[in-house]
Amino acid sequence: METMAPHSEEPVLPDAVDAPAVADDGESFVFERFFEGPVKGWGYFEDRFRKVRSRFDIDMTGHWLDEVFVMDEVLRLDNGQVQERRWRVHPLGGQRYRAQVDDVVGVATGEAIENGVKWAYRIKVPVGGRSLVLAFDDRMHADDTGTSVLNVAVARKWGVTVGRLVATYRRP
Repeated sequence: METMAPHSEEPVLPDAVDAPAVADDGESFVFERFFEGPVKGWGYFEDRFRKVRSRFDIDMTGHWLDEVFVMDEVLRLDNGQVQERRWRVHPLGGQRYRAQVDDVVGVATGEAIENGVKWAYRIKVPVGGRSLVLAFDDRMHADDTGTSVLNVAVARKWGVTVGRLVATYRRP
């Protein structure tokens, strides 16, 4: 939505960070638009018995580097551990994505869904002094205003669900 500057007939367009994360059709979620600039998040990981195993806060900053959308993520866990990741997201066209991250095995694949995006990837997760590779199936859904995203991710090992991550992201 355009706003008018005081005493001017020229529209003032909002900065990209202030623009809603929905497409011009008013319905489709635009992944890169939501995560461009600073984004705050928080959430938890629960095991297969629905017991919360950890809580966390997230700081993300997204920006374009040529044709690649880069997201720097800092995850602060309730046990004091800090994890940092740099997501390198390649839009493929047709509302599909491919992303590379140092602790992801292979590549993450993404696809737009109704008012959101789904991701599939295998990631190395530190557990008890060792690293396990878990398959994650993320579903990210934007709220109606495009200012918050709910992410629910199912984690599996050998096809068996071992837990679920629930996170909320909010743009300032």
